[in-house]
Amino acid sequence: MNTVISKYKKYIPQMLLIVLFLFCQSMSELTFPSYMSDIFNKSLVKNDQTYILYNGLIVVLRMAIFALIMGVGTLINAIPLSPGLT
Repeated sequence: MNTVISKYKKYIPQMLLIVLFLFCQSMSELTFPSYMSDIFNKSLVKNDQTYILYNGLIVVLRMAIFALIMGVGTLINAIPLSPGLT
């Protein structure tokens, strides 16, 4: 067990960063149905156009772009790490 830990010790910070990026991406994508249900349940019933536009902007800007940035961050950190782990 000590040999495994000593072999991968220099990669631990980068692995933790990858896990953080993946967690943020997952949380961003998992909140998407909540915002969509709010748009349908709260605004379409009342015909509130501003609420639809505001939450639609939140979905596009916050969810989609943030998830994309987190996915790219994961790739940027995982690609250089993979040859060292083999």
